[in-house]
Amino acid sequence: ILLENASSRRIWGREQSVDADTGGLFRARRPGSEKALSLIEWGLMRALRIGETSKNEAIEIERADGRFRTVLHSAAPLLGPEKEVVGAIAVNEDVTERRTLIAQLRETEGRFVALFEKNIDAMLLTKSDGTVLRANSEACKLLGYGEDELRTLPPNAFVAPEDMRLRVLMVDRFVNGHAKGELNLVRKDLTPLQVEVSTSSFHDRSGAACASVTLRDITDRKRA
Repeated sequence: ILLENASSRRIWGREQSVDADTGGLFRARRPGSEKALSLIEWGLMRALRIGETSKNEAIEIERADGRFRTVLHSAAPLLGPEKEVVGAIAVNEDVTERRTLIAQLRETEGRFVALFEKNIDAMLLTKSDGTVLRANSEACKLLGYGEDELRTLPPNAFVAPEDMRLRVLMVDRFVNGHAKGELNLVRKDLTPLQVEVSTSSFHDRSGAACASVTLRDITDRKRA
């Protein structure tokens, strides 16, 4: 090792550079594997041996303190005047926190999907204009449409046209981030339906404005 910057030493948890021959620089494994990565499997060594360029290979390195960090390892050969390999350069990007965050997000999404699908209330995920993105089984049952059908409907197509309370709810949600109220809906078979609505706004991963909508059938209660 001819040159190592401070960022690399921080990733490995060392105060000073070490010679690769000591083995101190190359203790690592593939994510999800307990098998140690051999020296020749590293992108840096492949660059030195056969002139191979590698990019963003996920590796779990063992730091000097025994803890593991996940890095994206990239390497490229340095060529001499006759195109011979005279050295190599490697870049390690520490993505441990990012990987942990992604795992946490996936776990959270999994819990949300389970809650959404198994909820006893009818639930919709929509764009800000009311276009349906997702619908759980209770929403499909309540409205009489399949989920794919709901996605193809114009915004708020199942709301009774004469019910002006929809606009009030949407403005309230826009201003306050959430809203509650009642609406008259029309099922696919044209049966009228009265529901209690609870809706909240949020932004998806791309930053697009969306909304969650919970519908509770109150038709019988209103008729009583």
